[in-house]
Amino acid sequence: MKKNKKNKKKPEVSTFNQIASELKSLAKDKEVSRKKLEVTAEKLAVAAKEKEDVRQKLEVTAAQLAVFAKEKEAVRKKLEVTAAKLAVFAKEKEAVRKKLEGSAAQLALFATEKEAVRSELAATAKEKEDVRQKLEVTAAQLAVTANKIESANKYARSLIEASLDPLVTISPKGKITDVNAATIKVTGVSRKNLIGTHFYRYFTEPKKALIARNKVFKEGSIRDFPLTIKSKEGKLTDVLYNAALYNDENGNVLGAFAAARDVTQAKKANELMESVRSKLAVIAKEKEDVRQKLEVTAAQLAVAATEKEAVRQELAVTAKEKEDARKELVEIAEEKEDARKKLEVTAEQLKLKDEQLVISTKEMEAFSYSVSHDLRAPLRAIDGFTQILVEKYDEKLDDEGKRITSIIRASTLQMGKLIDDLLSFSRLGRQEVKKSIIDTILLVNEIYKELRKASPKRDIEFVVGDLPVARADGDMLRQVWTNLLSNAIKFTGQTEKAKIEIGSTSDNSSITFYVKDNGAGFDMKYVNKLFGVFQRLHSVEEFEGTGVGLANVKRIIERHGGKVWAEGKVGEGATIYFSLPK
Repeated sequence: MKKNKKNKKKPEVSTFNQIASELKSLAKDKEVSRKKLEVTAEKLAVAAKEKEDVRQKLEVTAAQLAVFAKEKEAVRKKLEVTAAKLAVFAKEKEAVRKKLEGSAAQLALFATEKEAVRSELAATAKEKEDVRQKLEVTAAQLAVTANKIESANKYARSLIEASLDPLVTISPKGKITDVNAATIKVTGVSRKNLIGTHFYRYFTEPKKALIARNKVFKEGSIRDFPLTIKSKEGKLTDVLYNAALYNDENGNVLGAFAAARDVTQAKKANELMESVRSKLAVIAKEKEDVRQKLEVTAAQLAVAATEKEAVRQELAVTAKEKEDARKELVEIAEEKEDARKKLEVTAEQLKLKDEQLVISTKEMEAFSYSVSHDLRAPLRAIDGFTQILVEKYDEKLDDEGKRITSIIRASTLQMGKLIDDLLSFSRLGRQEVKKSIIDTILLVNEIYKELRKASPKRDIEFVVGDLPVARADGDMLRQVWTNLLSNAIKFTGQTEKAKIEIGSTSDNSSITFYVKDNGAGFDMKYVNKLFGVFQRLHSVEEFEGTGVGLANVKRIIERHGGKVWAEGKVGEGATIYFSLPK
C-alpha cells in the first residue's frame, strides 16, 4: 500500500513540473513578444518623429497636408489604444511571473486551477493575436500615410522649383528654412549654407530687408518691396519682393513665404527706351537744323538770282559794267557751286541719320520681341502650374490655399498686361501719324457705349458738350479717348452718384478737350508723376491698372504737336486736359 501511494505521488509531481515548464515557456514567449512589441513601439515612435519633421518642412504647403494631419491624428489615437492594450498585457505578464516565483504550495494551487490558467492563457493568446493584427493594420496605414507625405513633399518641391523667381521660406526669427534653385543661382550660395542663416544677409541694404521682414510679420503680407540681392561673387540683381505669412491648422504663425521678381530686364528696357528717345530727339533737332540751313541757302539763291537779273540789266549800260557783272556772275556761280556741294553734304548727312534711325528702330523692335518672349515664358509656366494645382488638388486646398493660388494667377495676368502695355507704349514712338478729320462726338459716344458693357448696372451721369471735329490719327485718338473714359469710369467706381463730363474750348491755334469726373481724385503735389510710365497714385487693391494708360495718352498727344495736363483734388475728382493743333 505504501508503494502504491508513493507511485501515485510521482505522476502528480511530474504533472506539476510539466505545468511549471509550460508556464515558463509561455513566460518566455510572452517576454519575447513584449520585446518585439517594444521594438515595434520604438520604430513607431521614430516613424512618428520623422513624420513630424516632414510635416514641419511641408508647412509651406499646409493646405495639402491638412488631410494628412487628420490621418496622422487617427493613427496617433490608434497607437494610444495599442499602447494601452500593451500595458494591460504587461500587467498580465507580470502577474504570471509572480505566480511562477511562488512556492511549491502555489504549484499545488496551480494544479487545481489549471483549467482556469489554460482559459486565461487562451484569452491572452487571442488578445495577443488581436494586438498583432491591429499593429499590422496600423503599420499599413502608416505606410500609406508616409507614401502620401512623400508624394506631397515631391509635388511641393517640384512646384517650388518650377518657379524661375527666387522663393524662400522664413521663420518668425528671420532665418531661412527652405529655398528653391533660383535662390541658389541668384545668391551663389548652396541650399545647405543658405538654410539656417538670416535672410537679410543677402541684400545690399540689410536694414531695409529687415524692415520688410518686420512689416510682413506685423501686417501679414507685403507687395512689390524694392530690394537688391548681392551674390557671393558680387553680382547685383534688382528685385521686387512679395511675401505673406502661413499658419498651421490652429492659426499659429509658422513663418513667411517670400518671392522675388527680377526687374533687372524691365529697368534695362526703360533705360534703352530712354536712350532711343534721346537719340531720336537729337536726330530731330539735327534735321530741323538742316532744314533751317536749306531755307537760308534757298534765300541766298533767291538773292543771287535777283542780283544776277540786276547785273544783266546793267550790262546794257557800259562794257566796263558788263565786265564787272561778268566777274560778279562768276563769283555767284562759285557761290552756287559751293551751295550745291553743301546741299550734297547735307543730303548725305540726312541719309546717314535716316539709316541710324532705321537701325535704332530695328534694335527697339528686336528688344521688344525679346522682352515679350523672355518675360512671358516664366509667366506661362507659373500660371500653368497654378492651374494644374487648382484643377487636380482643389478638394485638398483649404480657403487660404485657394486664396494664395488665386493671387498667383491674378499676379501673372497683371504682369502679362504690364508687358502688353509696355510694348504698346514702345510701338507708339515708331507708329506713323496719319491725320484725318475725326467726328469727336461720334467717337466719344461710341467708345463710352462699348466701355459701359463691362458695368451696365452702374448709375453714371454722362454729359457730352459741343465737341468740334479734330484733325488727328484716327486709331491713336481712339486710344486716347478710350484710356481717359475708362479711367473716369474706373475712378468713380466707389462714388454713389457718379458723373462724367466731356467738353472742349478753343482759341486761334488749338482745340482743348477735357474729361472731368467726381471720383477718387488725386493730390496735386503728385501731378508730375501722373503721366509717367508705371507711375500709380492709387494701389492695385483700390483700382486695377498698370500705370501706362496716361503715359500713352501723353505720347500720342505730343506726337500730334499738342500737350496734356491735369487737375484734381482727393475725394472730389479729377479733370484731364489735352490740346490738338487746328
